Amino acid sequence: MKSKHLRDISKSKLNVYYARAMDAIDRYRIIEDDKLVKTELARREFSTVNPYVERVIQIEQANQIVKNNLGLLKKSNVLLANLSIQNYTYIGVVFEIVQAAKLGIPIIAYIGESNLSNRYYLHAFCDFICNTIDEAVEYIWRCWTFEGIIEQIKEEKEFYDTIATQPGKTTRKPYKNKEQDIDRYKKERAQLRNTLRDYCRDKNVLELGCGTGEWTKVIAEVAKSVICIESSLNMIKRAKERLGTSPIQPDFIHGDFFDETLSIKACDVIVSYFTLSFLPPLAQNELLSIMKKFVHEDGFFLFGESIQVSALPSIGLGRQRIQTRKACGKKYTIYKEHFDPYHFQKVLALNDFKIIDLPFDVKWFIFCSAQLK
Repeated sequence: MKSKHLRDISKSKLNVYYARAMDAIDRYRIIEDDKLVKTELARREFSTVNPYVERVIQIEQANQIVKNNLGLLKKSNVLLANLSIQNYTYIGVVFEIVQAAKLGIPIIAYIGESNLSNRYYLHAFCDFICNTIDEAVEYIWRCWTFEGIIEQIKEEKEFYDTIATQPGKTTRKPYKNKEQDIDRYKKERAQLRNTLRDYCRDKNVLELGCGTGEWTKVIAEVAKSVICIESSLNMIKRAKERLGTSPIQPDFIHGDFFDETLSIKACDVIVSYFTLSFLPPLAQNELLSIMKKFVHEDGFFLFGESIQVSALPSIGLGRQRIQTRKACGKKYTIYKEHFDPYHFQKVLALNDFKIIDLPFDVKWFIFCSAQLK
């Protein structure tokens, strides 16, 4: 990957604000917890911002403590919350989580054996929830450092290049064998197909991550021309087989869209589906920034992504998900984010996209059209 903006994040040390309970907790446990956290953070060369210097805070000091903590939080890149003590209220830590959310600071929490896994408010605020400190630090490294993002994307490329050799392994299917689920699934796929046809008809189209060519075939039926960028040679091979009889034969480019040396003419429509959801947040923003360079001023962007099927994600997943998957006997660590329409709307707005159409009454897929503001 040769993206300048992502490289820039590696120039400064990541500051991790460590939030944890203080009141009515044995001082020895506090010291031991702090030691463990600092050791894990130091392993990844993170700087620890720990505002708690005294266990007992006098009432008259409270306002100044809050002011100082807020200043430290504003200087931090990530908030790490220790919520691992059973039957504890965590009032102070919750306030810090809310403040971090207001400031737009990523929030990672580890809950140990506490009973917080089913608290909806926690999932609503936190970017990632896991069981242990080492899982939390691994997530921070994978999603908020240049080296971690590079490793994450590399592993995902290897995974999808591997499963491309296994027919039937790349198509998403309804997660429940219920007639209403299958009907809704088919309906939303048809809506996505119609959206592609409406926007791509007689247009020069650039497709990011063609995969096995399932949706490329739909585009090729109506488009003027199609260019596909795909990092997996095995996926390109399957896509070419699928599009053998299509009226338009796409130009396939084996490459990485993050590569600054990539030379492509501006097109009328850029199609990106099931791409952003496999990228950590910093890489999502970078991809959206790069996409703007390859479309005409009045051109369109079409996004298709998997939707979050559960209102309350299970423990260890959260909105941004780290998963372990297997392919051909090998384990891969995969980032997988399941957007909901409101979250996806926010991501596009933060990157200066103007939404043209974004259905909110969907269950399986987000299909969104947008333009530059």
